[in-house]
Amino acid sequence: MDTDKNYDAFPGQDRSKPLYLNEANWVPPENPLAYDDIVKVSNCVACDVLNITIPGGTEDCVDAVRGKNLYLDHCEFIPGGNGAITIKGAFTGVQINDCVFHPANKREIELGQFDNYWYPGRPPTRNVRISGSYRVDSKPIRVVLWDANDVIAEKSNIK
Repeated sequence: MDTDKNYDAFPGQDRSKPLYLNEANWVPPENPLAYDDIVKVSNCVACDVLNITIPGGTEDCVDAVRGKNLYLDHCEFIPGGNGAITIKGAFTGVQINDCVFHPANKREIELGQFDNYWYPGRPPTRNVRISGSYRVDSKPIRVVLWDANDVIAEKSNIK
C-alpha cells in the first residue's frame, strides 16, 4: 500500500496544542493535484479550520482519522478527486458549519471508511453535525456512511 502524499499533515494535535487553520496562517498549494489529501489530521483533539478555501487533492480536501472535536466553519471545499471530506477511524465530534461544497466526483463527505486501523468492535465514526452548509449547484450534499452513525443535519440538504 502506498503512503499518502499530503500537503499539510497534522498528526497528534492535542488540547495543549490546538490546531487552528485560518486565513492568517494557511496558504493553499499551488498544485493541489500533486497531493492525495490537502489537509490531513490524525489523532487530533480540538482541531479548528476556519474561513478558508481548501482545494482538493486526488483524494480529498480534508482527511481526518482517529481523533475528536473537528470544527470546520465557513470553509469552501473545491474537490479535485473523489470527495471533499473523509472522516474515519472512530473519529467523534465533528461540526461542519456554514460550509460551501463544490461537487465532487463521487461524494462530498465520507464517514467511517474502513481504514488500516479498523478492528471488530471499534467504535464507529460518530457525533457528526452538518449545519447551514450547501452545494454550489443547489443539489444535496452527498454523504456516504460506512462504519458511522447517522449524521445530524440542520439547515442543510444532504443525501
